[in-house]
Amino acid sequence: MALRRVRIGAIPDAVQYDDADFAAAVETDQPIRAGTPAVPTDVLRLDDVGVITGDVIGPAGAVDSDIVEFNGVTGKLIKDSGLTHADIADAISKKHTQNTDTDLSPGHKDATTGVHGVGAGIVAKVSDIAVDGNLSAAAQAAISASHTRSHALDSTSDHSIGGLTNTYLVKSDGTKLVPATNTDAQVADAITKKHTQGTDQGLDTGGANAVTAAQAKAGYTHSGVVVGNPHNVTKSEVGLGNVDNKSEATIIADVKADADVADAISKKHARSHTISSTSDHSDVNLAGISNNDLMQWDDPSSKWVPKTIQEVINGQSLTITKLTLAVPTELTISAGAVTATQARHTIDTEGDAASDDLTTISGGAAGQILIISAADDARTVVCKKGAGLLIQDDFSLDSVDDTLMLECKSSGVWREIARASNG
Repeated sequence: MALRRVRIGAIPDAVQYDDADFAAAVETDQPIRAGTPAVPTDVLRLDDVGVITGDVIGPAGAVDSDIVEFNGVTGKLIKDSGLTHADIADAISKKHTQNTDTDLSPGHKDATTGVHGVGAGIVAKVSDIAVDGNLSAAAQAAISASHTRSHALDSTSDHSIGGLTNTYLVKSDGTKLVPATNTDAQVADAITKKHTQGTDQGLDTGGANAVTAAQAKAGYTHSGVVVGNPHNVTKSEVGLGNVDNKSEATIIADVKADADVADAISKKHARSHTISSTSDHSDVNLAGISNNDLMQWDDPSSKWVPKTIQEVINGQSLTITKLTLAVPTELTISAGAVTATQARHTIDTEGDAASDDLTTISGGAAGQILIISAADDARTVVCKKGAGLLIQDDFSLDSVDDTLMLECKSSGVWREIARASNG
């Protein structure tokens, strides 16, 4: 259908209502009227078109009193919604206000049959809703796997917790409920006997083992006492019989009073004690003793007297089964000199020079033996004949296997015994 524009005589521009029954611009056997059209052949003025025309197209038929709704997104097509004014009014009357306790419709909350199969009650458990074909597949699956949080456990079908004992509590192990080890009576008793912080409530009040706060405090105080007898314990209580409670000094004095003990003490000898004077031992004479001296028994005086090694072996036949010298230590030449401190040394050049002269060996005592050798094959030590080294001639130690054996004539003066070039 459409409105077509026509011009009739002196009448202003008009629009014809075209129902597609004919192609002529105007065909009528009735008077031409202006205003709202009443029949398909009526015409109206262009000024009246905006009041009654539009682009909306509806269906071929509709149900009386049904609400109209758009069909698509063009804004030009409409259809029957299937809802009546009565349906809308009923829904509004049954609306639920948020955060209120408005009951559900009696027709729903009390239904024992129907699409949901909900039993009587204001709000039914999810697990009570029947899974039927009226619900979507997703809704049916959700109901089958449903679990109502914090609902009452009315039977073992709600939750099966193995090992439960009557009156015992349950607890969570992090993933499920398990039996607890205490009864509700025990928990209630613990709450009854709880101790309030900052108070002096007694322990086991009224019981056979009641302990007051004052008694507990006294026990704690005594536990820190380390002298005396704060608990007044008798010797019979600790199994000591008639043993007297004596101090350590008294006991030592009693033991020393015994004749046999006193005699043993008078004859005691402290093992490895230091003899610092003749008063320590009447048969030892320390007069004139020097470092490294030996003690030798002297028959004429009946005493132990100090002797040097030379004095001990003088005129004696000395048999040495095995003689081992100390591990050699290294001496470095400084301005042509070194100082001997033991019987065996290696000698190195000053500043690791390729060659260096050795003219003086300080230290030593008459009769002391000294053996020297080179510290490194790459550096030569030249022992120079002179006032401090009484040797046959200059001798070069250019190998670690070369050796020179000397005897001390006097401190700082050494004379050759033997030499060996082994490198």
